[in-house]
Amino acid sequence: MDRKPTYEELEKKFRLIADYTHSWEYWIGRDSKLHYISPSCRNHTGYTQQEFIEIENLFFDIIHPGDRDLIYNHIHHETNAPKVESLEFRIVDRGGCTRWISHTCQPVYDENGDFLGRRASNWDITDRKLAEKERDESTRKLKETSAFLNTV
Repeated sequence: MDRKPTYEELEKKFRLIADYTHSWEYWIGRDSKLHYISPSCRNHTGYTQQEFIEIENLFFDIIHPGDRDLIYNHIHHETNAPKVESLEFRIVDRGGCTRWISHTCQPVYDENGDFLGRRASNWDITDRKLAEKERDESTRKLKETSAFLNTV
């Protein structure tokens, strides 16, 4: 007969998966407070897991000022249906560099339909954003050159 895994065994499996993912994973509870953040947050932000837990509002403090309203509204809006949401925003990392983040999260509900919080996954997409900017600039210059040559 199979036995049910203990809480500790389940916790160990969860940590193995969550703590060793490349993406920056976290859990925000229904109280809008950070309850879990993966160690990979350091790779993306320069701040450690412990700093995020100990420093109140660090998550919001590193969000680029131009994107704070977007994130605040995203985190604090209620939804009646489980829905995955994705957006992109900027952070300012520990070294002062602006980084682009691709964010995907969804509200989580218990078996009774009560809201438990949000589960989120973030990826650093700064290199992609820089490549897009270079492409757009090259396209603009090519159009200007083409227009000039057509005029000539």
